[in-house]
Amino acid sequence: MGDTSLNRSQHLLVVAVLLLLIFLIRAHNVLALPAFNDESLHIRRSEVVWSFKDPAISFTAGKLLGYYWLGAFGFDRLDALHGGRLVYGLFILIGAAATYRVGRSLFNHRVGVLALILYAFAPYLVFYERMILADQLAAAFGMLAIWAGIRLARHPSRRNGLLAGGVVSLA
Repeated sequence: MGDTSLNRSQHLLVVAVLLLLIFLIRAHNVLALPAFNDESLHIRRSEVVWSFKDPAISFTAGKLLGYYWLGAFGFDRLDALHGGRLVYGLFILIGAAATYRVGRSLFNHRVGVLALILYAFAPYLVFYERMILADQLAAAFGMLAIWAGIRLARHPSRRNGLLAGGVVSLA
């Protein structure tokens, strides 16, 4: 469907360049926005969760994956805002890649690339994905769930069912 002019490695290169652009847009001058109240709470909770002093806190549900993701990098208190925003900027690439896969799965490579371009420059996404919020993780897993659901609908198998169920449970 018009995609035959580019081979698989060229498709991959286009997607990789767009994903890099998405990250660079989010990472550029990441401290230009002042700290948001929720960001300081997420940073503090990630420190508490990673201490493993209280299992009730370290393993309770609710944004837990985000706290482990942020805490895994072990930033000092003064570097936590800068580092945390960059770390969350890396995580959103999962959602961006899933956005491409949804467009490609439903239509073709060009639609997937168009979806990535729109994702790269959407003002609300650029604004909110520059902060440490649980929304980025939920959106990324939500897009993965959509892609896994499409994959399961087109190719029903136990493996695709487990993939879809696992991703939905993370979302």
